[in-house]
Amino acid sequence: MADRRYAVTIRRMKLVDHRVVFLASACIAYRIFERQFEHSWCSQPRTNPPMATEADDDLQLIRASGGLLSDLQTALSNLLWKRGNQGHVHHLVRSRDLDHVIQLIEPFQGEPQLLDAHLRSLLPPIVEAYLAFLQVSEAKSPSPQSVALDVAASKLLYTFCKVRGEKIIIGFLNNEPRHLELILNNLENFKALSTDLNSTWEKSYVLLLWLTHLMLVPFDLSSISGASQSSEEHKHMVLDDKVPSIARRVIALSIHYLSAATREQDAAAKMLVRLVTRPDMQRLHLPTAVGSWALTKLLNPSDSPNSSLHTFLGPLRFLVGMTVSVDTDEVASLIPAIYSAGQRLMDDSMLAFLSSSAVTKKLVVKLLRNIALLSLKASFDRLVNFFETYGVLEETIEYCLQSLDDRDTPVRFAASKALSMIILHLDPEMGHEVVQAVLESFKEDMPQSTSEPDFGAANALRWHGLTLTLAHALFRRSASTQQLPEILNALLLALSFEQRSAVGVSTGSNVRDAACFGIWSLSRRYTTKELLSVDTSLIGFDFNRVDRSIIQVIAIQLLLSACLDPTGNIRRGSSAALQELIGRHPDQVSNGIALVQVVDYHAVGLRQRAMVDVAQHAADLDSLYREALLSALGNWRGLGSTDIVSREAAAESSGLLCAPQTPQQVNATLEHLQKCILSLPSSNLEQCHGSLLALSQIVDTKVRQSTGDDQSSLGDRNLSYLISLWNLFNQDTSLYKNQTSRALRAELPFSVARLIASLGELSLLLGTEHLEVRLHRLTLSQIVSGLISSSEASTLLVLPRLVRVLSRLHTLGHTDSPILLLSDCFGKVAHDYSGMTLHGSGRVIALGAAFPWLEDVYKLGKLTACNLLANMVKNAPLTEWRTVGLQAMELIIQTDAMEADVFRCLISALEAGLNDYTITERGDVGSLVRSRAIQCVQKIWASDQLHLESTSRYLLEGNIIRLVFEKMDRVRFQAARCLQGDLEASTSASDVDVTSYKYFSSLFSALNNNPPAWKRDAILKGSVSCAGVGAEGLLRASRMALVDTIQQGSINMRIDCITTLSGFLKESMLREAETQPLLELVAYLLDALPSIIPLDSPFNWRVLLSLVQKSHFKSNNIPRILAAVDVYQALIEKPSTRADTLKKLASMLKTNPYPTVRTAVAECLFLSVGDQALKGVDWSKPAQRYNLPVEVR
Repeated sequence: MADRRYAVTIRRMKLVDHRVVFLASACIAYRIFERQFEHSWCSQPRTNPPMATEADDDLQLIRASGGLLSDLQTALSNLLWKRGNQGHVHHLVRSRDLDHVIQLIEPFQGEPQLLDAHLRSLLPPIVEAYLAFLQVSEAKSPSPQSVALDVAASKLLYTFCKVRGEKIIIGFLNNEPRHLELILNNLENFKALSTDLNSTWEKSYVLLLWLTHLMLVPFDLSSISGASQSSEEHKHMVLDDKVPSIARRVIALSIHYLSAATREQDAAAKMLVRLVTRPDMQRLHLPTAVGSWALTKLLNPSDSPNSSLHTFLGPLRFLVGMTVSVDTDEVASLIPAIYSAGQRLMDDSMLAFLSSSAVTKKLVVKLLRNIALLSLKASFDRLVNFFETYGVLEETIEYCLQSLDDRDTPVRFAASKALSMIILHLDPEMGHEVVQAVLESFKEDMPQSTSEPDFGAANALRWHGLTLTLAHALFRRSASTQQLPEILNALLLALSFEQRSAVGVSTGSNVRDAACFGIWSLSRRYTTKELLSVDTSLIGFDFNRVDRSIIQVIAIQLLLSACLDPTGNIRRGSSAALQELIGRHPDQVSNGIALVQVVDYHAVGLRQRAMVDVAQHAADLDSLYREALLSALGNWRGLGSTDIVSREAAAESSGLLCAPQTPQQVNATLEHLQKCILSLPSSNLEQCHGSLLALSQIVDTKVRQSTGDDQSSLGDRNLSYLISLWNLFNQDTSLYKNQTSRALRAELPFSVARLIASLGELSLLLGTEHLEVRLHRLTLSQIVSGLISSSEASTLLVLPRLVRVLSRLHTLGHTDSPILLLSDCFGKVAHDYSGMTLHGSGRVIALGAAFPWLEDVYKLGKLTACNLLANMVKNAPLTEWRTVGLQAMELIIQTDAMEADVFRCLISALEAGLNDYTITERGDVGSLVRSRAIQCVQKIWASDQLHLESTSRYLLEGNIIRLVFEKMDRVRFQAARCLQGDLEASTSASDVDVTSYKYFSSLFSALNNNPPAWKRDAILKGSVSCAGVGAEGLLRASRMALVDTIQQGSINMRIDCITTLSGFLKESMLREAETQPLLELVAYLLDALPSIIPLDSPFNWRVLLSLVQKSHFKSNNIPRILAAVDVYQALIEKPSTRADTLKKLASMLKTNPYPTVRTAVAECLFLSVGDQALKGVDWSKPAQRYNLPVEVR
């Protein structure tokens, strides 16, 4: 119950202080608006990491809940009741309609409280329809695509139970006694007829719940039972003759479903407990009879040798339920036997198969807990001696303490909850001792260090169980205030608990989650005065507790957890606990209300947003938050995170947090990071990566501040204190040269390159007065040589910046000789790109980035470098090399200064890249080259310094126009963006969907404007790609647009189009991949526009016929041959080619070896000549069987 309240509080974020409630609500509204704005903004291409663009599912659900609930009510009505026929239900329900309704309910599982206001309108119609169907005399048999309405209603009710909880849903079931017999009969019939219980177990589950609800009838069951009938006899169960027939039937059903493996077992146990604890049943000694049967069944597995585990779990569930319902001597008399059974389950080796189950152990904990609580109540004198003799209370507490480190989470949950309930009912002194025992167990695994907790040797399972126990004890306020310092010390340690496995996987999230629950409970149950009485000096570790109250210390730790924890549930749990702390204890936390607004439940849902935005806004509220966040960012939750994206976010946050600090404060952070890098073991590459990134981010932030226009930072423009970071390279450089596979996975080389680039820019800013870089030239040269030999994508991203900075450092006199060595670069690149592996591609990027300084600094020829890159793009056997070559050319283009011969070399390489259609087993890998070449062309057109000759411009523009019709959506979109403003169309290509009719229509419209031959050829050649073969939607849109455009054009325009396509067919004879799409397009145009060219036009149809015949001559490509047959179908209609076309088809019918082709040819001939003899032959049989003359006329 406590866990549920905690979860609900987290979801609803309700605070006691009305001011905080108002501000939190305002913050929620703001966040909803913020996400709506981000959603619209994110529709544009962005460069942020994927983590930043994730959607908040819960906010989306809140916004969509109104529509979902409206759709759900409508769908339920249509699913259950017949339209226009009130009071009559459907007998059968289509499975797809049922699935649709269930899919409308299940999204609310994360936010079930959204359903509360609508349950009264959603559930009664389902229950009424269920009852109405049960009263139907003759029901239809379901088909494979449908289910009976009672099964559908059961699935719906079960879904509601799953989403909202069966305790709430069961209250909406009809409890009129007149329905008892109806439901009981239905369940008995279902039990008798059902052979596959797993397929429709939801029906029996719902009916069992319903019968459990009906067992509350306020009068004796004998008054509504019929004549006693012979019922099934059960071994070891002797019933009184006066037991009514309804009770006997319910017992039979319960025993049957107690062995089920689904939730039917739990429902059957509850129904049986509800039955036997009725007063009229107790008078007939039913508890003793059924209890004895359950004990015998549970403790004698030899009587059921072939039974599964679930056969014994059912009786155990029943016994646990009986221990909750001890209200008379009849039931109390069973307690000693039940307790002994629980002890035996854990001790008897013959029952090991049962006691090893997590479900069994959880049920035993509940059983012992209930009996221990019964012993504390002392309600039955006959049990006092038993409790004292067997030491029930002490044994139960000891067993629960031992279960706190069980390997199964449900057992730990049950044990912790049991201990908290027992502590609540104990005397204060004894309860104090139990809590102290829990705290002593903590000390066994407590980290010994006083500065930084180390949980390497701790038992994570035990910590979870102990923390949960403290949390439940705090929730029930059963822990004394004298123990609060030790409890808080344990909870704050648990809030930062983390272990790394041997493979680097982080564990311990369950411990931190339990700590959030504990702090939430502490804030909720204890007064401000009680918390303020806690002496912070008693807290064993440094939790930012200097001269601050314990409430402020807790708030800081919750802030760190809410901003930095890697698990989203814990960040949100910490946010809820922080809001509870500030709301329950006002005016105790610095800027408390503002902090609640910043650390919002929804704001911390995305980790990058929490680490960067939320942390930055929280730090602006008070310097103590900034100091705490900076300190925590250097630990496992920040720069030491297991994933790269989180470390990058932590580094970015470190830079932003250091931005307003003084040089002394920044120096302290830098010294800490340097010490961390130099003292870390060589195996902790992730922490090194994060620390190096943080250093570079801090330097970049300060450099931007110094060069910016922000007048507030004028006093902080002396950055000489940062130049000492060059001394990092005085030490052992093996870390910076590490190129092992693990270092590459951790992106360590990227962080090293970025730090060198940042320090280089700092040196350029400070000028030649600071020449520290000269002292480290040889070391840096070795490191940079290793970096440019890398081929990692992350390193390639930062290399251009690094190469430019190093080149400028030498140009401006910071070094005597270049740090970057490119003397042997040409030979190595020429050798590497001819191979089949991507190795050393960083040198190619370095050539492109260093292009402006090649002659002056590196004594290399620019034209030679450009020719090398051009040969790579044209001749490299590996697609990745061609892409890297174009990437280097893009860097050259960005310099905006190159000679004419270099420019011509570059244009020829771009033409090769734009026409790269390499296809391998991976697919169209050439599209990667085309995409990169498009980016290069876009850079050229955007440059104001580069002026193209008309020939070069027509060459590039023609290729880009062809690519705006590209079959691949990604390439087509890039080409359309590149061509924006250059295409003769009224609508910008980037303003419409690149797969729509409107998009293609705007592009094809240029054909009607008498375009030059190069542009017409480009448009028609591109149309072959999108309108030849491809996805259905793309074909439909592009073909419709092309046909409409040609139909509106002049006769000369149509002749030009068909003539151009015929010319393409002649050129593509040797390129098999291009021939089929071209034939498909020609066949479609001739079929859609039969009179595309008048018969008296000068166009020679016989030339087209000849080209089509040559296109599939001796071809084994069946799709190509079939496309040619489609063209023949259209050419038959032309008088000048009819006879020759029919002869060709007749020849193919007799000689073609492929049955598919012969069938297509026969259909074509039949449609053309109408020869009925063609219909009576199976053309899929071998060709030599045919000797059928075909009349050609």
